[in-house]
Amino acid sequence: MIKYFFMALFILLPGLAQATDRFVSDYDDNYDEGTLRVVLQVACDEPGDDNIYFFDDAGSTNQISLKSLPLTIPQDCDGTITIIGSSNKDTIINATSLPDTGHEPAETCTINVYTDGNTLENLSIVNNEAGAGICLFGRNNSLTNNRIGTKEDGSTAPNRYGIIVSAIFQNTYDDMDGSGNTLSGNEITFNLDSGILIEADDATVSANMITTNGGDGIYIGAGSTDILIGGTNFETNHNTIADNNRSGVIVAGDKKTKDIQITHNSISQNDGMGIDLGEDGRTTNDHNDTDKGANGLLNYADVLQAFPLSVEANSFWVWGAAQSGNRLEIYGASDDDLARESLDAGGNTFIKDVQYASNLVQLSLFSSPIHTFTVEPAELTEVPPGLTVLSFTTSGATSEYADAIRIGADADLDGILDELETGVSNDSSDANNADTDGDGFADSLEDKNRNGIWNEADGETSTYLADSDGDGVDDWHELHANMSRDSDKDTDPLDPDTDNDGLSDGAEDNNHNGLYEIYLGETNPLIQDTDADGHLDGSDNCPSVYNPGQEAWYCTF
Repeated sequence: MIKYFFMALFILLPGLAQATDRFVSDYDDNYDEGTLRVVLQVACDEPGDDNIYFFDDAGSTNQISLKSLPLTIPQDCDGTITIIGSSNKDTIINATSLPDTGHEPAETCTINVYTDGNTLENLSIVNNEAGAGICLFGRNNSLTNNRIGTKEDGSTAPNRYGIIVSAIFQNTYDDMDGSGNTLSGNEITFNLDSGILIEADDATVSANMITTNGGDGIYIGAGSTDILIGGTNFETNHNTIADNNRSGVIVAGDKKTKDIQITHNSISQNDGMGIDLGEDGRTTNDHNDTDKGANGLLNYADVLQAFPLSVEANSFWVWGAAQSGNRLEIYGASDDDLARESLDAGGNTFIKDVQYASNLVQLSLFSSPIHTFTVEPAELTEVPPGLTVLSFTTSGATSEYADAIRIGADADLDGILDELETGVSNDSSDANNADTDGDGFADSLEDKNRNGIWNEADGETSTYLADSDGDGVDDWHELHANMSRDSDKDTDPLDPDTDNDGLSDGAEDNNHNGLYEIYLGETNPLIQDTDADGHLDGSDNCPSVYNPGQEAWYCTF
């Protein structure tokens, strides 16, 4: 290794002072001249901006193993610092030997940036299992094309957290609020916890690969505002946020966490939700969208449907409706997420930006007029396995993903794909019959999530059995032709003895028409003791006659 080489180039143009170029030539971590630690200290001590480059070492990589202290761009640094890794070989900052001072965010960072306007580029920041690869506490810094948690050759070397953007020191130093920082083009992968933690305002996260981290892809802390995840153009701005062990993006906190814009990204196949507002799982849409919380808990689209225009299913017309927001983005959902029934997991392919129709429409599902939107067949040039949608306010606040729907051939137009309707012999509906069991309810109403599987735990009735609970009364009559059960008048199509009195619903409703007809001697399947004589119908010797003593002769009345 070169013991010492230091160069400072001062290039002056008329009326303009240029940055000073400085070079690292010694890859030990000590206070000898030419080490990164000393070059960085000299650059901060001397006035003006500085660029720090690396002379290539004799080995296969330029590797600096930190021994006792993290690297720091201090608050009193005179001028900005740009550190640019070598273009010829991987420049690795290895934190294996740093002391473990705690596992909380921002406690132990490989590189701490306390001042403003600095740039870190083309570095591999690895092996800080106690803390984060890089922590940004100053303003308007840029992290570009770095590898956080992995090396250039693809080998994994995780940190606990990837990148932290924090305003933790703002109470002590007003100018250290962590605002305005930009993360672009980085690979943030294989870290033990979350890839990016943002607990500051006005951050931009664009064109990064944020995958296979042990926590969330991106965690946005309570109170943060004006965060942009992605950008205006999918091709150039999208982040890939996938295969993380929790959610893709968490927006934590209450109503103070606002204007978090998550736009034109590829988010899919995370173990949790694609986007989770409030860090509390799926948020149910509310009427008029009056609830409060992160991003105002903006309602996602209420309805999303795809109508095949041909049996071959190569042409679809998409229609939807939404109570909230001002614009939409349509995405293709991944087959993996659909197979796992992770309907709120996000979209991996961007299809198009969509505006609402100019006129509000009154639909029977809603008490007030609602926005509708469409995607024309020509706009679905490549048909994905499924579709989902994001809603946005004018300020950019983003909703959670709407429930994804599958898209494909549907010969009977019942909303369940042919590939999922495998036939009665396979305990499924028939692809060529919209009401397989002939009970009067369309298959798509009984199979609520339209996945071709009868799931009683979700309140679904059978698409292939007209009488789901086998009590003698078919589903249509138990529910009085309305799939939304009214417990005051409807028996339960999934419980053969709704009132649990020892008599099946079919035994009480003798003619199986769903009506309690006392004049026919029927007992009430919704009341355990029809005659109120203190004996349950199932054990009453004459359950439709008041007979508290259970005398046999009394039943003749």
